[in-house]
Amino acid sequence: MIQRHIIFAVALIAIASAGWTTQARAESVLYESCEEYAVAAPSLDPISPDRFYQVNDRIYSRLIRQDDDRNPSPELATSWSVNDNATERTLTLQEGVHFHDGSDVDAADVKYTLERINDPALESPVASVLGMIDHVEIIDDHTAKIVLSSPHAGLPVLLMDYRIRILPDGSGDTIQENPIGSGPFKLDTYNPETGIADLTLPYPGVPETLARLRDHGHRMAVCANKPDAPTRAVLEALGLAPFFDSVVGGDAAPAKKPDARHLLAVLDRMHATASDAIMIGDGTDDLLVAEAAGVPSILVRYGYGLRSPTSAAPVAIIDAFEDLPAA
Repeated sequence: MIQRHIIFAVALIAIASAGWTTQARAESVLYESCEEYAVAAPSLDPISPDRFYQVNDRIYSRLIRQDDDRNPSPELATSWSVNDNATERTLTLQEGVHFHDGSDVDAADVKYTLERINDPALESPVASVLGMIDHVEIIDDHTAKIVLSSPHAGLPVLLMDYRIRILPDGSGDTIQENPIGSGPFKLDTYNPETGIADLTLPYPGVPETLARLRDHGHRMAVCANKPDAPTRAVLEALGLAPFFDSVVGGDAAPAKKPDARHLLAVLDRMHATASDAIMIGDGTDDLLVAEAAGVPSILVRYGYGLRSPTSAAPVAIIDAFEDLPAA
């Protein structure tokens, strides 16, 4: 029997849905994970440098979004006009749009959101995008005039920025504890520190297959682009950590996948060589890192999938984790 060092991509092991639930207006539920973030509690404030993009994107709405051709397109703002010297931009807002607490989205919310971005006390990186905004005038409930300190013809393009989301007037101090937006989902539960694996489950057959591989004498490790500490915490919470001799997250290696140095760092910790190892992955980066390190690979069809064509060819392609050979 040939004994191998088997290196797994962490996305093959567990469904990454830890720590978050959001509830939509249509009564569907969406789970999002905060495990890939280096900070303990990613921020629900869209303009924070530690913002939780995947969740904020669903909770909050923009004034102007990007269409399929990457041009400015209406979202909360239905139209916009500019004065002759491009120092004023007047926006007309949709009527009948409500925040999750039932309050109307109006021009006062636009004024508050845009002026808050340039508050020096917040030190928001978004201020570098909209620093030319001097102030916002409320014309009526559904009309706001953005006044610039210097001409800028491209303001609608800047307002497409994914961080510029409209908040209720005066809500900045409570946004982390009580995020209220007008997007398609609203937050139901946020438990980033104690619930990292509350909603994370191993994929079918994973514990049994890992046990089978261990019983056949194979040594196993995890090579993950996610930060090291959260990856280890999830494996511990799921009871899977004892199966692995080594876990190397993206912040614990000289470089991340698909750079060969990530996989080579895993092999070094296992005191293994490329000739007696195999990489089990589900995506392009896994195949590329294996090829770069001179390690054969097996592709599992579920998980992230191939994001783009690649010349890196796996030695086998399987449909399920339990299809992995025992020897």
